[in-house]
Amino acid sequence: MEEGGPVAWLLTTVMLLLAALTGWIMSSAVWAVLACGLLALAAWRYFVPVYFEISPQGIFQEVFGRRRRISWRSIGHVEQGRDGLLLAPSGVVCPAVRGLYLPWGHHRAEVLALVDYHLQQLQQDERVFEFEMQEGA
Repeated sequence: MEEGGPVAWLLTTVMLLLAALTGWIMSSAVWAVLACGLLALAAWRYFVPVYFEISPQGIFQEVFGRRRRISWRSIGHVEQGRDGLLLAPSGVVCPAVRGLYLPWGHHRAEVLALVDYHLQQLQQDERVFEFEMQEGA
C-alpha cells in the first residue's frame, strides 16, 4: 500500500466499511467476513507487490516470486491510461480483461520511451525480415 498512498488507504477504508455494512444489514459476522474477503480478492493488486522489468525480450512481471514474460511480438494493442499502459494481444475482444496493465508510477516518460522503442524495433525487424523474404523469392 506504500506506492498506492492515499488511494490504497481510501480503498481499504471503503472495503472495510462495505464489509461492516454487509454484516450489519445481514445481521451476520460471517457475511461481513465473506464480503471483506471478496472485496480483497477483487482488489488484490493494491495489496500485493507486483514488479515489472522492461527488456529487449519483453516485459517481465513478477508476482509472489513467479515471473511471467510478455514478449513484444505478442503485443498487438497499446492503450495509454491515466496511470499506465494497457498492453494486450492482437485480436482480443476485451483488452482490459486479457491485457497487462503496466503502471508507470513516477517514471511515465521512461516507460513510454522504452515501450515505444521496443515496439518500433520490432516493426523495423519485421520489415527487414519481409524484405529478405521478398529478395530471396
